[in-house]
Amino acid sequence: MKIASVNVRGLMGQLEKRHEARNAFLDFVRTENPDVVVVCEAWLAVGKNGGNIQDGKHFLKFCEKEMVEYSKYYSLKSEKRAGIVVFSKEKVDDVYRVPYWNGRFIELTITNLRLICVCIPTSVNNMHNNSKERGMLKNVLNKRLLMLKDRNKPFIVCGDFNIVPEKGLDSLNIHAGECGDDTGYLEYKDWGKMLEDADAVDAYRCINGNKMSYSWVAITSGGKIRALRTNHFVVSKSVEFKECYFLTDKAKRKEEWRHRPMEYFLGNDHQPIILNTGNESAMNYIYENE
Repeated sequence: MKIASVNVRGLMGQLEKRHEARNAFLDFVRTENPDVVVVCEAWLAVGKNGGNIQDGKHFLKFCEKEMVEYSKYYSLKSEKRAGIVVFSKEKVDDVYRVPYWNGRFIELTITNLRLICVCIPTSVNNMHNNSKERGMLKNVLNKRLLMLKDRNKPFIVCGDFNIVPEKGLDSLNIHAGECGDDTGYLEYKDWGKMLEDADAVDAYRCINGNKMSYSWVAITSGGKIRALRTNHFVVSKSVEFKECYFLTDKAKRKEEWRHRPMEYFLGNDHQPIILNTGNESAMNYIYENE
């Protein structure tokens, strides 16, 4: 099963305006042909009591016309902030949501695999102080992973964690090639404890060793800000996988669009990350029912 995860910086709520970004997203989906596409920062909203997507006609038309092979699942807020959309070709047996964490958390059961999708906020941005919300969500995620581990349920967690886990490897100036850990995002001690406690691995680092990589760099910085690896796959050790890569890892030449996915996505400052379990369909693990 091939899973792709990308922060689209509001594209799903702006499809009628950002035509080139829309085409770039479709080009990415058709080129990579993932079984599951996890979209963070969808910027779609539902009514205060749930129900239909507000101002969603362009998104729904897009799904019916361009993503017809995929079923869609949501975790959305009542305002156009954050938001997760999961497109899946795989049969989803169950969907688990936590109402307080709408827009930030959704868990799908595919056969016996739990696919958890998260969009963890930064501590502070221009509009909100999210430090309390961020800490609470991280605690909820940690407890959920411990529960799945105790029940022998294999899991994959993906999305935008806004966490740079490896000191000296995942924070670099992409123009000067300098490494550093002064970004304020680094939480490598908490990250390592989460992996250890949940009996899980950082899939990208597990496959790629000490390769320096990044998934985000602010589009407004002019390249002055350090680039960070904040988009991840956390995988329980009971799940086998053979690939985990960013689009830049597959670039064959500089002029290839994969070499500049952030610029190509026009207005987006993240690049997709892909995990390939090597199986044609959902993993066939057999565990006792909960």
